Amino acid sequence: MDRLCQYSTIIFAGNITVLLIVAISTDYWEHRYFDFSIINETVSKQRQIKADNKTMLLQPRDTRSYFYINYSRVRLHHPTTGLENGSTYEPPAYMTKVVVDCDAPTTEAPQVVFPIRTTHATILNGTNVTAPEPQWRNETGSIYFFSQYGNLFRDCDDLEGAVRIRLGLTATRVERCFSFITGSEINDRAHQNIPALVHLERSAFAFAVMCMMCFIISFIAGAYGLIIRHNFAMIVGSFAASLSGICLTIAIALFHGKCHLLHRREFMEGNYSPIKQKIESARTYHYGWSFVLAWICVVLCFVNSWVWLQKSQDLKVDINMDYSNYRHKSRLVNRSYCNQTYDTGFNDAGQLEYEAILATN
Repeated sequence: MDRLCQYSTIIFAGNITVLLIVAISTDYWEHRYFDFSIINETVSKQRQIKADNKTMLLQPRDTRSYFYINYSRVRLHHPTTGLENGSTYEPPAYMTKVVVDCDAPTTEAPQVVFPIRTTHATILNGTNVTAPEPQWRNETGSIYFFSQYGNLFRDCDDLEGAVRIRLGLTATRVERCFSFITGSEINDRAHQNIPALVHLERSAFAFAVMCMMCFIISFIAGAYGLIIRHNFAMIVGSFAASLSGICLTIAIALFHGKCHLLHRREFMEGNYSPIKQKIESARTYHYGWSFVLAWICVVLCFVNSWVWLQKSQDLKVDINMDYSNYRHKSRLVNRSYCNQTYDTGFNDAGQLEYEAILATN
């Protein structure tokens, strides 16, 4: 039992190593999704106010992993209207849009008003110049909302493989998960428009790897020093554990900076979407259990550093006490031997030897 208590610090450090591996390697650092209830309430109110509203919120029957909005509108063509045809992947959302020419509306004005409407002639430098006829477009689109989770080195869409094929996401990103470290193609709008995201993600991963390396060094050095009673090795273990906690704190800070950039980004920037403000308010971000475990590991790293330092100090005191006891016992033995020699009545040579021994002690 005493031997188990003596090596309890090694057991404690080993448990922290396992927790660090779990915290860094698991995917649940952050969850990103859209609140279905907020969007559903907004769409329902709009349809009650405006009977001919063409915005519909739908949810498939075979899965609850996503829901989507279908919309349709007639608008004037303008070069700054964003995406004309195609798709936009901005996880955790995916937009598809089809735009075709159409006749001018007869019942109501378009939803988006541009400076040029029905003016067919303008005066330029005193000369009448005929302007081109306004081009009306019929825009039909769908916006798919799903959830996403990620960690320090990758993000994953929380969608089944069959659902990704159905939505056409495999044409944009083949795999469900995208690695920041090994991925060669970054094809989502957030990473394309904010280059700092990739640098933050890779820096956070690098500091996490440094954290693991430092703590492994701490574990090996501390265990070695405790087993062979080497004071300096345990001091190295204490310093490495403290450095590991610092590296993990920096990694968490960089990850938090990445999340902040994503949170404040406009939804589908440059593209039209119905109830855009409500969609932005429905965006939900929260940290997962892996993120909480990482903060717990930071505290445990500094606790382990303090434990190794205390062990080194206790070992130093024990060594000094052992040395003092050894000198004290040696002195008693020498004095007992000398007293015995003196009592047996040795000659003057024995007396001189006795005095020399006392002088050395």
